[in-house]
Amino acid sequence: MRYLIGALIQLTSIYSQSQSLPETKSDSINILSTRWRYIKTILNGIDQDSSDSKNFFIISKDGRYELTKDNERLLDGKWELDTQRNTFTTNDKQAIRKWVILKLSNDEFKLEIEYDGDKILMIFMK
Repeated sequence: MRYLIGALIQLTSIYSQSQSLPETKSDSINILSTRWRYIKTILNGIDQDSSDSKNFFIISKDGRYELTKDNERLLDGKWELDTQRNTFTTNDKQAIRKWVILKLSNDEFKLEIEYDGDKILMIFMK
């Protein structure tokens, strides 16, 4: 979980890779707008931690998001989706970060970012 919070607070770089998104922006927003259960973070190909079902990334259609752990809000802010660039931008008190969307489906959401030479992959499930 420490890498999840650190990644959401500190990362600011974008690096493109192949992504998988639904056909329309509207479809993507409808799929995104839910309570995603945090599964794990992979740093440079190595699992860093895994989570029980008490950690969530909650994304609302109104453009707001919230990161919770054990039902306590850790971080919240605004989000924006760019389907042409396959990026998910988070904006909170700490920073603005652009994440590359590797996969967005009805049951899985994968985000990746490179920062300071490290590749960070975050996995969420419904």
